[in-house]
Amino acid sequence: MYSSTHYKLLRGCALKKVLLIEDDEQIVHLIERQLQSQKLRFQLMHTNTVEFARKLFENYQNSIMLIAVDGTLGGDGIDQASELVRYFRNNHYYGPILATSSSLENQRRLVSMGCDRGVEKIKISNEVSRLCA
Repeated sequence: MYSSTHYKLLRGCALKKVLLIEDDEQIVHLIERQLQSQKLRFQLMHTNTVEFARKLFENYQNSIMLIAVDGTLGGDGIDQASELVRYFRNNHYYGPILATSSSLENQRRLVSMGCDRGVEKIKISNEVSRLCA
C-alpha cells in the first residue's frame, strides 16, 4: 500500500519528504489531518510494507527529512522493523528516525537499532512542524 499526500501551503521548509511507515490506516488519516491543519510545505509518503519502504527510501533518500517507523507493520514484526531501521542507517541516512510503535518495549528496541527516540504516533505532526519551523 502506498499513498502520497502533498501539502504545499507557505510556511517553513522547501518541499521535503516525510516517510511514514505505518500499518494502521486510521492512524495514517489522523496524522494526515494533523499535518494538513499545520499548513506546512512537504510531501508525506506512506507505506505499510518493509519492501516498499526500502524502495521509497532508495528513490528519495536525499529529500527525506524525517522517517517514522511503526514497530509491527501488520504482522511483519519487530524484527522486520528493526532491520529496516538498520538498513536506513547503514545506507547513510543521518536525519531523524522516530520509533512510533504503540509498545514501549518495541520503541526501545527500535531506538537500540538506530532510531533517535520513541514518539507517540499522535505527536508525529509536532516533529514535522518543528523540523519545518
